[in-house]
Amino acid sequence: VLADKPQRSSIIFVLFSAEEQGRLGSLAFVRDYLQAQGFPQSNTYMINLDTIGSVNDSNGNNNDHQIRVFSQPPNDSTSRQLARTINFIGYNFGLDLEIVLEDNIDRPGRWGDQQSFSDNGYPAVRFIEALEDHYNRESRDTMDGVEPYYLTKSTRTVLGVILSLAGGPRPPVNMAFRSDEETGMPYLIWEEVPDAAAYWVALRRTNDLNVSTQFKVVESRTGAWHRWGEFEAVS
Repeated sequence: VLADKPQRSSIIFVLFSAEEQGRLGSLAFVRDYLQAQGFPQSNTYMINLDTIGSVNDSNGNNNDHQIRVFSQPPNDSTSRQLARTINFIGYNFGLDLEIVLEDNIDRPGRWGDQQSFSDNGYPAVRFIEALEDHYNRESRDTMDGVEPYYLTKSTRTVLGVILSLAGGPRPPVNMAFRSDEETGMPYLIWEEVPDAAAYWVALRRTNDLNVSTQFKVVESRTGAWHRWGEFEAVS
């Protein structure tokens, strides 16, 4: 699907082996490929798809409308910022599944290949189904346990995220606050992005996992506002 239309950014597909033995495949990839080739940490992102095809847990509960995303803390880490961006994309584009952020790198006592990347400075996240059927894992993880309609929705959700990250306009640069000459209140200004039709300004309060509020502007600046100080981060 992605090969049909070139993107602004390169997309690399990788299948990792030996994850259950301590992430040996993904650790080797980071060491022998990314680091050896000099891939920059500032614009290299990893999206791990691990267990995204089932709607039920071992107790018979079902959830076919959500998908979880795990990322390495703390709340202002580059991996957490990537996860927050993915959540923001899913919400604003109305993707097939609701993307639910989790405040941890993975489930308690478990791990995924995304950790091999984030431990080495590359922003990385893990997509995983909302509920897990722990009984049907490893040797019992067979095709009859996959719900195709949910796998389709999770795949479409991830595709929407990838197309936005890799194919959308580049993020604005040179963001700065200025004081309005009439009111003295601050406003936010940034360098115009040539291909942008509009901009979303997202604000997050201290310790909030998700964006706290957002608004849309057409020009490369906001209006003057007295409430900027209520928020920890702006993007």
